[in-house]
Amino acid sequence: LSEVGLPGRTYDQVATEIALKTGGIHGFLEAVVPVHEARVAERRFYLRLKCLEGALPEALDLLRRLLLDASLDNETRLAELWREIRSELSGSVLPAGNSYAALRAGRAFSDAARYEDQWRGVAQLQFAHGDATQLSKHLMAVHDGVVRAGNLTANVTAGDAVMATTLTQVEELVSALPHGGWASHMDGDGSGSFPAQEALVVPSDVSYVAAAMQAARFGTDEHAHELVLAHLLRTGYLWETIRMEGGAYGAGASTRGLGSVFTFSSYRDPRIVETIRAFKGGLEHYARSAPSEDELDLAIIGVTGHDIRPLSPGQKGMVALRRALYGISDEMRQEKRDAIRKTGAADIRRAAERLHDSMSEATIVVMGGGQALESAATEFPELGVNQVILPV
Repeated sequence: LSEVGLPGRTYDQVATEIALKTGGIHGFLEAVVPVHEARVAERRFYLRLKCLEGALPEALDLLRRLLLDASLDNETRLAELWREIRSELSGSVLPAGNSYAALRAGRAFSDAARYEDQWRGVAQLQFAHGDATQLSKHLMAVHDGVVRAGNLTANVTAGDAVMATTLTQVEELVSALPHGGWASHMDGDGSGSFPAQEALVVPSDVSYVAAAMQAARFGTDEHAHELVLAHLLRTGYLWETIRMEGGAYGAGASTRGLGSVFTFSSYRDPRIVETIRAFKGGLEHYARSAPSEDELDLAIIGVTGHDIRPLSPGQKGMVALRRALYGISDEMRQEKRDAIRKTGAADIRRAAERLHDSMSEATIVVMGGGQALESAATEFPELGVNQVILPV
């Protein structure tokens, strides 16, 4: 919206106006399974604007014009942007191969991961290398459905002295948008329609390995325990086994409570089969061997510290908005923190046992070169069958 220009104004003139009147206008997409949903993800299109208090009327007027009048029919400019996006995506694959593989693996268990794969993962990469002849038509159709007052939630972060005036000006912006909106709905493939093992073929001498499985839900003690277990895995067993012994550049474990997905990953990894075994081996290790008191204390401090890091006013406003949209109350956050702090060795063992049982249903995605994937297919046959050649 901010890079196609406006009627009578080229995109570079609009970019200059944005720089003069604002501290930036940025957009992004996010899919999250909110607290009140079991599986279905809500999809949000965010636009963030920041400006000085005195420039707010001009900044909001510019935002209104971009929302209503952006030149989505400028096919020449759209073609340029399409090529830029395609190039950026292709160039990001190898530097962020672990993220691509992890998103791909998680989509079988979470609608959120499925949408994220469509927007910034393998599916988006494939889409960007497809036919762009109808791009303007499709963008205008999406724009007509999304940019409506009924879809909008506005969040304002400002000082007390200007809040009342700011809200009035924001309400004027909202009233300028077309009426109506659309209800959230689920579409596309659901769980069960994705391969248990998939290979993403790229011209690389190293690999990126990911595995995903069902995990505990946000708001439960089990989720808090899995957070601590993930920290123990990535700073202990996985680091030593995959990084130190295996020679990979990195190894990770994380859990997403709002999507109920636990994910393993490795980065620039010379080994595939051994890494997949290490994912399972890490769970087996903590299922039978409790961490020491010092290890557990450090993991709890690490997990808790992530939630209490200082934020700027703008960051606080954004975090508050997302918590409100997805149903995360302060009481829930406190209960989560209390559960983390109370996590004991027995809780870690039970979490590891539970995830180890889920490992049999895990999805595995490996990004790597053809020879390495062919070798790994002797142990994991589907890697030789379910292959996607990435355009990088």
